[in-house]
Amino acid sequence: MLLGLALAYVVSMQPVLAAAPEAAGQVIVASGTVQALVSTGEQRTLRRRSPFYAGEIIRTAAASAVQLRFSDGALMSLRADSELKVDNYRFQNHGGAGDRSMSTLIKGGLRTITGVIGKQDPSAYQLSTPVATIGVRGTHYEAVLESPKSLVLAAWQGGIRVRNEHGAIDLGVGADYNFGRAQAEQSPRGLLEPPAVLQNETPVGHAQPVEKTAAQDESTAQEDAPTDTETQTAETGTEPSTTEPTVAEGESEFSTTDTGVATEPAETMGGDTFDSPIGSPIADTACSTCAPPQQIVVTQPDDLPASSDLRFTALEWDKLKTSPYLGMAVEANNTPDYGFDGGRVLYHDTDSPVFADNGFGPHEPQYATAPIQDVLRRGGASVDAFQSFRVDAGHTVYWGTWNGNINPVEIQTDATDPTVKEHIYAPFHWATLLPTDPGAIAARTGTVMYNNVIVAHGGGSGGGPLTPGNVMFNANVNFDTGAITNGNLNIYNGPEIWNVGFGGKVGGNIVDVHVNSAISSVSVSTTNPQPVEGDIGMAFTGNNGQAIGGGFSLQAIGNPGTHVEGILLVK
Repeated sequence: MLLGLALAYVVSMQPVLAAAPEAAGQVIVASGTVQALVSTGEQRTLRRRSPFYAGEIIRTAAASAVQLRFSDGALMSLRADSELKVDNYRFQNHGGAGDRSMSTLIKGGLRTITGVIGKQDPSAYQLSTPVATIGVRGTHYEAVLESPKSLVLAAWQGGIRVRNEHGAIDLGVGADYNFGRAQAEQSPRGLLEPPAVLQNETPVGHAQPVEKTAAQDESTAQEDAPTDTETQTAETGTEPSTTEPTVAEGESEFSTTDTGVATEPAETMGGDTFDSPIGSPIADTACSTCAPPQQIVVTQPDDLPASSDLRFTALEWDKLKTSPYLGMAVEANNTPDYGFDGGRVLYHDTDSPVFADNGFGPHEPQYATAPIQDVLRRGGASVDAFQSFRVDAGHTVYWGTWNGNINPVEIQTDATDPTVKEHIYAPFHWATLLPTDPGAIAARTGTVMYNNVIVAHGGGSGGGPLTPGNVMFNANVNFDTGAITNGNLNIYNGPEIWNVGFGGKVGGNIVDVHVNSAISSVSVSTTNPQPVEGDIGMAFTGNNGQAIGGGFSLQAIGNPGTHVEGILLVK
């Protein structure tokens, strides 16, 4: 009898045992030393895919950074030397009653894209700091504590409200200012220009355009515009106007102009770039066979006489042999045979570059001598976008979109007959750049995190355009070993959430990476994640390889109707 009573007592007590806490989210990428601290004083190291919980303080050390994804889809990137406490978090009702996201930035800085909670019920979202609280209206913003008594802010998309006991101010859409500062004992105030602490991490381009001069880009003055020939349709190349923001020497400058459509200046997402050791590489994205960087000289196919490829004029062929510029174009489509072309490029600084693809990259020996397979030309396609970004005085990246839906883009496939063309009735996103000298890459040491998205341009089946506001990128480049690890590309396009892992190695001035389908997925609305395949192709640009640019084309395996493609420039 006593035994029966004891068993009954044990059974009756089971329901009151505490359930395991539900994670507030998980780590996307952690570099350097990142820890979670609980109220008991215990701490644990955070790595890729580690969960974090309400009540914890997430701390980054010097030369460290972390990207977080909350369960409601919110993204957050913490700078080095930062602390964030997840005060109160609940996501069980799809952003409805009872759901909330309350956090405190204790020190340092962050940038974030709000998730379902902030979009469904802005009153349920709040970020507190020592000097002010921040509310949102579905947005992408940045907040950095300059000191314990001074907070600077930027509303990159949407709007935020900054409030303390002395007053409040709105920043962003519908407000008078996009930037602001909140200080102790003062009402928050708006700023016309981003504070230096934001400019250092997040180059922006809100200055007025000025006329481009030859001195600003001497490297482009030597290349002629396309001309009419018997074998080539005339294509008019135009240069974009440039924007010259007032920034300190060494900072990046942004310029943009569109032909055909009106778009806003590209937005940016700040990030920490540093030459210092990075934490343990992740095995599933690391390159186990990476070799040290090689000095690759990008030579041209001198063994091919001008008469051997009739797709080019004699003048074009001469320029193709001496032009150091590279280009990449990706087709916007939903077919299994997705288009991805890259290689040498002519007319790199116009809206009508010509791409010559021989199937190899500059870091591969065959690149110098292999015959050209495809020549991609704008044809009769309209120019929907044409923009540029000056990385430094000698390196400007150009990108744009050809809309081939009505008048097609042309691919010449026969070197002996320039009239043989494949007509592609689809848009193409493209970029051209001057790659970094391979010797400069080989001379670099240490590990650098590339995670500041300067340019994101493209689209896909999700319906929305890609901007730096809905794209996050991270890759650690070890210049001592050539290994590229912790690669992650996150894209939020309409109902689609893309989480793409990649790894690889440095090859001369090429970022030679491969998508890891085993850890890559796309989720559409509430559907189960689908595995992803595709290509990412990028190259270093800038005098010291301070940026990487290129393109990507991704699709769900077995479901090409779910796809995303575009152009990236990352620092």
